[in-house]
Amino acid sequence: MKNALFTFLVLLIAKLSLAQVPDTAMKHLMDYRVYDCYEVEYNSIVQSQRLHTQGKRDSLNALITFWKNHCAPNERIISLSILNSIKNNTFKESLTENEFLNPRSKTTFTDSDIYVRDIFYYLKEYRAAVAGAISDNQYSIWVDNNYSLPKDYTEYYKFYKQYYGFLQELAASLEGKRVYSPAEEFLIKFYARPDSVAFTQLDSLKFQSSIIGKKYLASKNFHNKIHGFSSNIQMGMWLPNGPLSTLGSHPYIAYNLGGRGEVIMVDFTFGLRFGDAKNNYTVLKDGIYYNSNNYISWFTGVDIGCKLFRTRRSEFDCLVGLGYEEIQTLYEPVAEDVANTQSVKSFYANAGLAYKIYVRDAVIKGKHKRSYFSLQAKYNYVNYNNRGGTDLTGNALIIGLVYGSYTHGYIKYPNLN
Repeated sequence: MKNALFTFLVLLIAKLSLAQVPDTAMKHLMDYRVYDCYEVEYNSIVQSQRLHTQGKRDSLNALITFWKNHCAPNERIISLSILNSIKNNTFKESLTENEFLNPRSKTTFTDSDIYVRDIFYYLKEYRAAVAGAISDNQYSIWVDNNYSLPKDYTEYYKFYKQYYGFLQELAASLEGKRVYSPAEEFLIKFYARPDSVAFTQLDSLKFQSSIIGKKYLASKNFHNKIHGFSSNIQMGMWLPNGPLSTLGSHPYIAYNLGGRGEVIMVDFTFGLRFGDAKNNYTVLKDGIYYNSNNYISWFTGVDIGCKLFRTRRSEFDCLVGLGYEEIQTLYEPVAEDVANTQSVKSFYANAGLAYKIYVRDAVIKGKHKRSYFSLQAKYNYVNYNNRGGTDLTGNALIIGLVYGSYTHGYIKYPNLN
């Protein structure tokens, strides 16, 4: 009995002792490290500030390379890499995807130059972060993956705020140290005081030969040109001539959808014209003559426009269109929900002019939108044949008021306003 009790106590003490082994005692067993990008970034942010303060240039260079080898491109590492290369007098306006991630992870990467492609996106992200707009995506990932640091969101925010303060101080420490290229000079000033440096400063002769200057001009041209998704609604009057004028003038409404470049516009249109005919006219159907004043019309086609000239607030265009339309010439009720109907049909072609006045030019939710009113006049060529009935040959003048917009995003170039 005593032996059994002794054995039980020994096992209990052993169990309690094993349960109390601290995590730190297990760390020496973790021989094989898997360097997660988020762990690397956290430590790199901490150590980069220490190495800079201690003047350990080679170690800082090695740290940046290590960071790149374990993470995909992002603004935090690119900002430090740019400033460090300027400090070391090794800066060039080029940064390829192949500088990031280790060789085993590069199967989907190319030698695409992300400096040329994305420099303004990174600069805008840096400016927002310095102003306090730090994304919480990273924090969510750290929490989801059970990282011990940072311990809460307050510490997370403080951690990155301190890092961006360090980058500003690093940039400020470079000012006046030597003669810089125009691109280096702009980047130093921007990283030191992003809220006081406008991208419009790149619209200068001294930046013409730099990549950042060329990218700015390309973005500016993209921003200033009118292009993108097009939509408009039209209302106006259809004014026939010749024998077709028997039907009288009719209001119309149409909706257009399409797109445009700076010069050429292409829209698909669908519209309706309505109202009784001005005069009675004869319609022949199934050998029977009907006296009708019925009129309802629909049309669909393609409208093509060409800009003749444009100012900041107005535009003058020439217009052409091709399509198909019908006029219902007979609706004679026979019984409940039953009626005799007849239509005349025609392809159409038209040509005319339009004058636009732009009333809004704004960036809304990441989309550049330009709204306008337009007065347009077109001459519509048709060929209606009301067989056996009243002659309906002739053409029509179309006068309309248009309200529409052109919208584009910034997939290729960021909005630098």
